[in-house]
Amino acid sequence: MIPNEYVNNNIEILSISLEENAYKGLLLPANYDLEGSAIIKMALKIQSDIYYFEDIIENAVSFDELASYSKTVKNSDITNKTTEEEREIIEGKLEEVNRSDSWFVPFIKTNFDNFEREEGDLSIHSTLEEEESCADPRYEPVCGMRMSNFINIGSKLSTIYSNMGFYKDTISYPTGSDHRITSFMKWTYIGNGPSNDLIETDNSGSGSVALRVTDEGRYFYNAETNEATYHSEGTSLIRLENAEVQVVLPKEYIILEVERFADVQNGPTNIDYISLLGLSPFGKFIGIGDTLFSAIDYEPTVFSSNYKSFHKNVEDNILAFGNALRSFKNGLDKGNNLTVAGDQVGFRYSMQIPEDRERKTGSAYDNFRFNFDVYHRDFYGKWNLIDNVERKIVDSYWVY
Repeated sequence: MIPNEYVNNNIEILSISLEENAYKGLLLPANYDLEGSAIIKMALKIQSDIYYFEDIIENAVSFDELASYSKTVKNSDITNKTTEEEREIIEGKLEEVNRSDSWFVPFIKTNFDNFEREEGDLSIHSTLEEEESCADPRYEPVCGMRMSNFINIGSKLSTIYSNMGFYKDTISYPTGSDHRITSFMKWTYIGNGPSNDLIETDNSGSGSVALRVTDEGRYFYNAETNEATYHSEGTSLIRLENAEVQVVLPKEYIILEVERFADVQNGPTNIDYISLLGLSPFGKFIGIGDTLFSAIDYEPTVFSSNYKSFHKNVEDNILAFGNALRSFKNGLDKGNNLTVAGDQVGFRYSMQIPEDRERKTGSAYDNFRFNFDVYHRDFYGKWNLIDNVERKIVDSYWVY
């Protein structure tokens, strides 16, 4: 009920959403009797206060008909011909659609002061064995994620594992209760050199690198049952921006071909890439770790399609680029963000043993780097940078 003294004030409707089968745990305590009903939820702002309204949709009104009006703007409305001004208008409308689907969480203040950056020694934590953890009741409702991540209030960015990471923000809902709502996103780092060792007759091998969102959404923890359940996709209010992936080959090999790929479900139809060639002297040691990646000279390159081939020998590399092509970097341009499970950016590549140089045998190591920014939308609808994430991994193979 809106207080009488506010009736004549301007009322701002922050969002409206419809639920065909209201879930008790997500109803305000006073409205538990609406469980299972088709309801309407509203968030209203009056002066500096926010009021929540829940009520049943009368049988005379068709839920399906109302729901058909809930999304009138699609991401496919953004194309490579969309002007910057048009893009901002469409993205603004999309923001309103997202807000209508997640009516309460954007309007409960996130305590960004209660933020934890979980880091550690990768030699200790190593990789997270997800298949094993799926059978462990401590890891629910997401494989590899302890239940405490869905109970403890606050936000956490975890980067301790070499094969994955996650960001989560947990609040009490309804406010003051022991129930929890968690906005959650988990991603994986994929860096694979040639899957098979190269025998004497092999002059090239194929690898791949990708950053992929594996889990995303909102999760509800019911304190009464001590269970956390997946509630809705695309509503975590978390996204990965400026995502880029990279490979650097050993000093004795060169890149022969690359094929870019990306899936961005809530972005423009035509994906804009930022692709760079990585050049350095052939056969010269240029460093390890941070030094390795910073010692590479990067040059932009133009693709007529997502596939591009290069040269099989060092001399042609030098004629074309002035140096040996040992690295490739592929990223997403502005507006192409990773937001839901399945979103990814990466590329497949082939490494080449140069035809005009002596064959180097023995163990080989492809170095991979992942870099992106984690953003989370706050109480006021503003996207805030949580932190930058950089991860480096190595994959080995043998050349005979």
